[in-house]
Amino acid sequence: MIKFTPPPHIDHHCPWISNCVGKRNRKLFIQLLIFTSLLSFEILALSVYKFILCLNRNDYSEPRLISLVIFIALSSCFGFSVFLLLALQILLVLKGLTTNEYLRGTFNNIENPFDNGCCRNFWAFFINETGPRNISLNYLIDKQKYDDNMTLNSKVESKRHSDFSLEMNMMKTIEMLKLEADDEKGNGNGMHIKLINDPNAI
Repeated sequence: MIKFTPPPHIDHHCPWISNCVGKRNRKLFIQLLIFTSLLSFEILALSVYKFILCLNRNDYSEPRLISLVIFIALSSCFGFSVFLLLALQILLVLKGLTTNEYLRGTFNNIENPFDNGCCRNFWAFFINETGPRNISLNYLIDKQKYDDNMTLNSKVESKRHSDFSLEMNMMKTIEMLKLEADDEKGNGNGMHIKLINDPNAI
């Protein structure tokens, strides 16, 4: 069985390009979105122009009009969809987030260590090309505290569960002893069992 291992700093996996988008090709992916949306809007504008031109010339040729309507519909749907994805990617770049972090809500409750402001994020991503994102020391300390708290909480919950199980087993044993004592009394053997709650008497 082949196990998929995502690359470091993965943004998301795009099925349209059949590849993962990460730190090395995310800028190229955004450029692809820019040029694809521009091309779609160019096809849309040319199709609308040709459609209006045919109407002004009273050219009602059915194949030509149908093809123009199809081009207008496809280019508008595809162009606006790509443009919305482009707007989302640029917004995430300005916030210093990846698509994976945005969808998972990684920094919803803690400060994003990669956010240096909109202008600096834009400059670092498109102009400066700073390379791998550096994790701040405060983020590592906060994450270590969070992991320690989660480990402590899991240990406390495990101890509570074990104590509860022990208490339930003791209660079941006491109930069984009471039932046996009642049975002995009912049989008339004269045997009595006295339950002692004092642990020092054992």
